[in-house]
Amino acid sequence: MSFKTKKILICIPSYTHGGAEIHSLYTARALKEKEGVQVFFLAFGRIDTFQSKLISEGFETLHFPLSNFLNLPLYKKITTVLQLIVKLRKFKFQSVFAGTEQCNLLMGLVWRFIGAKCF
Repeated sequence: MSFKTKKILICIPSYTHGGAEIHSLYTARALKEKEGVQVFFLAFGRIDTFQSKLISEGFETLHFPLSNFLNLPLYKKITTVLQLIVKLRKFKFQSVFAGTEQCNLLMGLVWRFIGAKCF
């Protein structure tokens, strides 16, 4: 399968220099250099210097502020997921990568509704 002219979303917990973020950066670099895909990053937590590093390397960044999602009442969880779907749907991502618990939970719920072909 060729990834040319495809958009891929990589979901990370926050824009800080943690293990998941660094691993995702290495994956994004490889996809961009070897396959020529357009890679987007989505973070739910804090914004730190890691976001500017991603931008300087040519990656697009998205932020969806989210705190204590797992502890929210059910109706707030549903409205939050719907807001996330509306925000991401316009990008028409072909694939979604998520590597941590919170990212897996949310992206597992929304990937089909945002038009992605695989998760």
